[in-house]
Amino acid sequence: MRNSMNSDSGFTLVELMIVVAIIGILATVAVPAYQTYVASSHGGSAMKALTPYVIKAQICAQTGTGCGDLSGNISAEPSLAASPTPAKDLNAVLTWSNAGCVLSATVTAAGNVSYVANGVAPISDAQCQSGAGLN
Repeated sequence: MRNSMNSDSGFTLVELMIVVAIIGILATVAVPAYQTYVASSHGGSAMKALTPYVIKAQICAQTGTGCGDLSGNISAEPSLAASPTPAKDLNAVLTWSNAGCVLSATVTAAGNVSYVANGVAPISDAQCQSGAGLN
């Protein structure tokens, strides 16, 4: 009885090497793009986390409403700092720090807001600003 196994079944070494080469080429393009995406996401995360506090600080600065609650919320959040503590008719800087970005929002007594974002190594300032939507 003869073996029914065909000698042409399976992949050749050359075919496998071609597949590995294609995967390598795709990885050289995809990995840096993914790293850029992850880096900029830290800026977006910081902006999303800081925004509710900025809105409360604007209300506090303009009307004096909720300043006590805001002060308690800021002290309870380890990633957030304020200098000075927001109060009516007072300029304040709120700073959010995460693993990749430091985002600061200056809230004026009139309620105007300006932002500054800085990257924390290995994330660049430009990546942090891009993710936060500041460019």
